[in-house]
Amino acid sequence: MDLTSILVYNFSMLLTAFFSKVTKGKLSLFLALIPVLFLCGFRYNVGNDYLAYIQIFHNISQFNETYVEIGYKLLNSIFKSFEFGYFYTFFISSFLTLFIVMLVFYRYKILNYGAFFIFSFGFIFMINDQIRQGLSIALFLYSIKYIESDDFLKFFISIVLISVLFHYSAIALLPFYWIKSLRVIPNRVWALGIFFTFIFYLKGYFVSFFPKFIELIPYYNKYLTTNIHLLKPESISSGLSLLYWLMVSFFCLYFKKHLPKDNPYILLFLLGNILFFLFKDYQLTTRFTYYLVYTKIIVFPLIFKQIFSKREKYFFCLFSLFYFELQIMLSASNHGAFPYHSIFSEL
Repeated sequence: MDLTSILVYNFSMLLTAFFSKVTKGKLSLFLALIPVLFLCGFRYNVGNDYLAYIQIFHNISQFNETYVEIGYKLLNSIFKSFEFGYFYTFFISSFLTLFIVMLVFYRYKILNYGAFFIFSFGFIFMINDQIRQGLSIALFLYSIKYIESDDFLKFFISIVLISVLFHYSAIALLPFYWIKSLRVIPNRVWALGIFFTFIFYLKGYFVSFFPKFIELIPYYNKYLTTNIHLLKPESISSGLSLLYWLMVSFFCLYFKKHLPKDNPYILLFLLGNILFFLFKDYQLTTRFTYYLVYTKIIVFPLIFKQIFSKREKYFFCLFSLFYFELQIMLSASNHGAFPYHSIFSEL
């Protein structure tokens, strides 16, 4: 295990949380952004798809055919004449993703907790790996406020005219505008749904279903021939990790009563957990559920803000920190997070 990388991630997390806690107002937003932006924006060869994104940059620079969304293609085109222009593309992508997420934290006055959970829930590992979708997820998290305010037009614009520019999968998020209609579902039904999909996943009941389903979807059906590895069953995650997320789901469900019944973040998170266990066998479908399950970086700070005593907050933070360290040791490599290198080490 790379001790230097462990120290870098932990130091960045502590510094981000520290700045978000000890400063006030918009200053806290910008100061909290700096450590995590340095971590993500100045990384080098961190993320499983890092080299693939460099190749995308070179293809765009040389006017070769490349299948990426127009927004991301434009971002690459801006820097195509620069030496190491892909670095600027990665840095700007990291800045936009993190700044948008920090804005959401700031809006709900949960910046100090959110700054901690983007690390402990592995959000930074994901956005360093899946650059385009990471930005699209951030835009979706921001657009959920339009679900809260029942403003379909602004939600439509956010998803169809903006998020889709960076990842085509965002178009499938439109039906989730009506997520608040699920507020009538009793907690026991949510609990049964999460539990049984978890059991069915462990039993492997969903393994053969999704290749047939993907065949029906335009654009993504090309993965059946060009990116077949994304449709192969993934190796089963650590049982401890899966059990942890089952516990987190029930934890969230138990404290759901302390938030408004129609809070879209918690409804999206609960539905996302069910879909996560349904789709877990394949990378392609699992990645779509990230839009929903990463609402957890908003949900848990909201719960903390509403109900916990200081002692309980510290206890759960320590528990989450333990999971973060466990994730570093066991599963962060799923996103290519190790070893961590910065561009400065390559100069």
